[in-house]
Amino acid sequence: MKKILSIIFFLTLCGGSLFAQRIKRQVIGSYGTRHVMVNAGGSQFCLAATVGQPPNAGTISDGKNTLRQGFQQPNDENCPLKVSFEASKSQQGCGINYAFEFTGDLAPNLSISWNFGANASPMLADGAVPPVISFAQPGQQTISVTVGDGVCQKTIAQILDAQGEPFLAAAEKTDALCFGTKGSIDLTVQGGNAPFVFKWSNDKTTEDLSGLNPGEYNFTVTDAAGCTFSGSETVEGPTAPPALAAEVRDELCKDTRDGSIEITLANATQPLVFSWSDGAATGAKRDSLTKGDYAVTITDANGCKTDTAFSIRVFCDLEEKDFIPDVFSPNGDGVNDLWNVEMLDRFPGHTVQLFNRWGNVIWEAEGNFAGWDGRNSKGGEMPVGAYFYIIELNDPTAKVYKGSVTLIR
Repeated sequence: MKKILSIIFFLTLCGGSLFAQRIKRQVIGSYGTRHVMVNAGGSQFCLAATVGQPPNAGTISDGKNTLRQGFQQPNDENCPLKVSFEASKSQQGCGINYAFEFTGDLAPNLSISWNFGANASPMLADGAVPPVISFAQPGQQTISVTVGDGVCQKTIAQILDAQGEPFLAAAEKTDALCFGTKGSIDLTVQGGNAPFVFKWSNDKTTEDLSGLNPGEYNFTVTDAAGCTFSGSETVEGPTAPPALAAEVRDELCKDTRDGSIEITLANATQPLVFSWSDGAATGAKRDSLTKGDYAVTITDANGCKTDTAFSIRVFCDLEEKDFIPDVFSPNGDGVNDLWNVEMLDRFPGHTVQLFNRWGNVIWEAEGNFAGWDGRNSKGGEMPVGAYFYIIELNDPTAKVYKGSVTLIR
């Protein structure tokens, strides 16, 4: 005996006294209808049995009795929307990307929803032109699009024989944020056929690079099928240490507390944090300092650190050799071009006189000494040799300094 998977019963009109409402569904198929006459509610009906869903099943009534199909569904045959789409592929590396475009009717308020399947990236999208699609696995992929205008809705599906995902290599870098630190580049390969061969512009053959100085790095990845993908990445970072400059002023005399330090740090990422060894300040400038050593750690916004230290002296306790140079070279090379004397700007009444070996005054300054450039008072260059100086502070200490300075070129 044949096994019948499912039987659906429906009423059909035998004598013509009943009318049937047409259903709104396209039926895939039905098979072998058999009719039996039955009495119900004082009326005769023709009961039919069929395998599958009959094409004329629906709701019938004689005005007294009604029989309805239990799984009636609406059909989109009466929806006037035209639904169609096109797919195109493009080569990228050795892989394939797919572009889709809706080519049906673009009615007002039309919604368009795509489903590219579980192997697609992305899997779902909306709009007439969705993003470019790649597939993780090659083979047949079912692509469906559903459109609706608020009145009716249609869905169509097509089979796409898709090739694999595109062969790409994406680079992710880590910059060398501080001078002396190193950067890195990590590659991620997508698609292609393993094993892969890597070649970098610095002759490395590993997939990822570390310990990198700032600069540009080019790479080429080749898969087992001979497909290649090339790219480049630039590691950013400082190529020189921060430039530190400081103006240090000694304490004039013991316990006058007028020493100071002011720091300037260039080529560093702002803001800067200053951590002083005595913990008394956090800024770039220190005032009211007494004799002693002061160390500081400077940290920029990238966490890069610069360490330095300074000493504050007591000017009144210094010997001439501690603050008055005994040689200079005014040759224009930017190094020791001036004979300068520390601290004189803090004594507004000071005087400086320079003498040649015969005791003649060749140059002098009163209260405005900013360094001697090796010329006489008329602007002429003085010859190489030793010159004598007398420096008077003209302050309550009545300090006078005498000595010689040698000019070389």
